[in-house]
Amino acid sequence: MKRWIIGIFGAALVLSAGYLLLSGGRAGEMVRVYRAGEVLWESPLHRDGVFQAPHNRVEVAGGRVRVAQADCPDQVCVHQGWIADGRVPIVCLPNQLIVQIEEGGSPLDAQTG
Repeated sequence: MKRWIIGIFGAALVLSAGYLLLSGGRAGEMVRVYRAGEVLWESPLHRDGVFQAPHNRVEVAGGRVRVAQADCPDQVCVHQGWIADGRVPIVCLPNQLIVQIEEGGSPLDAQTG
């Protein structure tokens, strides 16, 4: 009986590790694009994609995100380049845009929890 339980536990451990490795180890991270405090778009960080926000184009690729184009004069958000974690968001002040990597779940969970 103990061998059976250990076998099931081992298989679950191997499957979990495989999933984390295939998803880049950050399965729960989301990219959220905010404008004036409202979520315009969200996507899993491991899913490549492009979002055309008003005045900005946001790209997600290879577990990273960046503002690829902006129509603001200073281009600070574009020059910031790629980010791969939630330590520092990308901010475009003229267009009131924030690109943030966050843990999965609803944005309301983070505000109320």
